[in-house]
Amino acid sequence: MHRLLIVDDESYILNSLVDLFERCTELELEVHSARSSAEALRILGQVRIDIVLADIQMPGMTGLELSVEIGRLWPYCRIIFLSAYDEFEYVQQAIRQGSVDYLLKTEDNGVIVQAVQRAASQLSETWEKETVVASAQLQMNEALPLLRQEYLRRLLSGPPASAACRRVKFNRVKLPLDADQPIVLVCGRVDDWGKYRESDDRDLMKYAIQNIAQEYLVSVQFQAVHTANRRFSWLIQSKEGLLNGQGSDGGSGQDTELGRYVQNNLDAIQATCRKLLELPLSFISTMKPLPWEALPDKFDLLNRQLFQGLGKGAEAILIEAEKQAKDGSQDAGQYPGDLERRVNQLRSYMQALRQEEFAAGFGELADAACSLGVPGYLEIRARLFALLLNMWQELESAAPSVADPEWEQLASPHSSDSRKESLAVLLRQFERWFECKLAASADPAQELVSRINLHVMARLDQDLSVASLSRMVFLNPDYLSRLYKQTTGVNLYDYITGIKVEESRRLLRDTDLKIHEVAEKVGILSREYFSRFIRKHTGMTPQELRDKRR
Repeated sequence: MHRLLIVDDESYILNSLVDLFERCTELELEVHSARSSAEALRILGQVRIDIVLADIQMPGMTGLELSVEIGRLWPYCRIIFLSAYDEFEYVQQAIRQGSVDYLLKTEDNGVIVQAVQRAASQLSETWEKETVVASAQLQMNEALPLLRQEYLRRLLSGPPASAACRRVKFNRVKLPLDADQPIVLVCGRVDDWGKYRESDDRDLMKYAIQNIAQEYLVSVQFQAVHTANRRFSWLIQSKEGLLNGQGSDGGSGQDTELGRYVQNNLDAIQATCRKLLELPLSFISTMKPLPWEALPDKFDLLNRQLFQGLGKGAEAILIEAEKQAKDGSQDAGQYPGDLERRVNQLRSYMQALRQEEFAAGFGELADAACSLGVPGYLEIRARLFALLLNMWQELESAAPSVADPEWEQLASPHSSDSRKESLAVLLRQFERWFECKLAASADPAQELVSRINLHVMARLDQDLSVASLSRMVFLNPDYLSRLYKQTTGVNLYDYITGIKVEESRRLLRDTDLKIHEVAEKVGILSREYFSRFIRKHTGMTPQELRDKRR
């Protein structure tokens, strides 16, 4: 499937083109639209776009100026210009800037569809396996010095080196990275070597994977590290003036520009390696750049997450599940007042099977409990014990025996054990819960689908885009869409659409809500778009559906 972005400042033309390609069954397209170059750039900064169909003359930034920004962000994106004028000067500029085609808006719809079809075919033919493997062979013959790889592996395994030592060593081994600038870390895995049985073949394929990644990640500084037989890591930094690492909200959001850029490319890298090298790959990455000193711990954490839960499946693309930040303004004596939020956070970690984050959060509360007076300690211990009981009850058949000596200790808040011993017993029981829950969760993909479905049904009036849902479950958006389809046989977009249509039918049939209020209930703010949406999926207008109940 290719992503098509249609850009035109004339609403009638834009809506007509969107409708044309949504009805175009011969092409597998995910269609996006924008009414200005500025809006198009926002979409291009968040989602990898494969084909752009753009008006060449728009207010503010012209289509030609927009194409320069597209080339900077997505070098392999194919561009088709639309114009109301047959002017040779525009044609010349379009050809110089590498557009796929130049069409008049007066052209027949079939001509426009054929142009997009040609662009899609050119995208599929861009990569030639012989070229990739030949380039990989050359890269292998001119392999980076062993010292560089050895040093990078030491950086990943720790202990952390000082900034001064890093600068000296980076210069000595000529690493193309900044010893002071934060990095995004990607950990990868070859899921199955398949036909590549010899070690020489596998080494060659590692360089082929690296070359493909470098072709996509052209806007960043990139360094690959071969860490084990099936594992590899990438260290990625911003280039000067590009992808400064600040979030689109000025840095306060969870995502960052650099992290989004990397995530948006992982699916394409994975697909290209599958097609050209016949190698299935899985990835996990940090979303925020991290300091070099944090690299060993983060490397260890990502590798463990890549082999747990959904990470155990083939061709996974995960996002690191970040811990909740500590509130530095709050000292241990104030924890009881914040206890409800802390315990609820631990519950959410348990429900998501995020054991690392749970252990860190538990440790914070345990440290606080040990530093407080008796009432504060007992309050924290009681709340943690109540959480444990509640979560065991949800497991039902896996509940522990009440005759267990450790449970007898936990049931007595005034036992003779020290605070640390008592809390250690409590933590062991939580660890047993995670073991039983993981054993019972034979199909984490099915659990994820159930979680997504419940979220959609409960929040139809909120943002249900794939990008929003992927942030909720810490998965790459492309991987989430693919996993949902593999698990259910239904496209995630089609499922959400179906739920919205059925809920709209119900509200129009069973309530007296105004039509615009029904639209808001299913997350559609435009009455005009809601009418088109309902007519497209039911063959009737909202008013006709409402009249039908009488």
